[in-house]
Amino acid sequence: MFGIRRVREYYNDPNGRLIIVAALIYLSVLFITRFFPGVESGLDCNSMSRPIITGNNQSVLATLVDPSVLNVELIVYQPTISASQPLVMEVRLVNNSLAPLTLFYDEPSIRFRFTQQEPGLVFAIQALNGRVAGEPFTFRPQVPQPQAFDRNLLRVLPPRARCNVRVEIDPARLAASGVTPGQQYRIIAVYRNAVRGQLPAPSALTPTPIFRDQGVWAGEVRSNDVVITVNP
Repeated sequence: MFGIRRVREYYNDPNGRLIIVAALIYLSVLFITRFFPGVESGLDCNSMSRPIITGNNQSVLATLVDPSVLNVELIVYQPTISASQPLVMEVRLVNNSLAPLTLFYDEPSIRFRFTQQEPGLVFAIQALNGRVAGEPFTFRPQVPQPQAFDRNLLRVLPPRARCNVRVEIDPARLAASGVTPGQQYRIIAVYRNAVRGQLPAPSALTPTPIFRDQGVWAGEVRSNDVVITVNP
């Protein structure tokens, strides 16, 4: 009874009530991420909605946010593999803003290399001895930077939300990238896009668009680095 009375008195105080509510929220987050780990990863990026890419259907707030509101997280659940195993990674794209972000997303265009030119999700790979690795253009062709985006290659990441991408690099792709057995490699996921997308010129009967571009997020963000070990 004494404990219940103290809690009731504490709850009647406005500052105490805020502390209790904050504690309950914190415990709820711990419970959800402990027993429902998929929630922490977020939605599948490919399943997110596609935007309406006209010059009149965009978020004004999204045009004002800094590109750094988008974060990238890299998780490798098995950082030690053999040369005959695939490298399985999970990449999380996290929107830390109150605005929806329109992202260029094309799974077939994901490249296991970093050229500072290709858009979308790519990976910087470097052996701990300093050697840079990555699949050559002869193995996977270069991905051009779109100047205007097809709606099917765009996804909307809601405010304060996250989505995940599962990337599996098979042994043949690892070998072509120069990721050889007996070494360790530092990997960083990079998400980049250079342009916001050009709108088609309005026809004579079309009103002038409110926005000047397609509103696609533009910038470059990098994840934490993960060191993997490749055994023979």
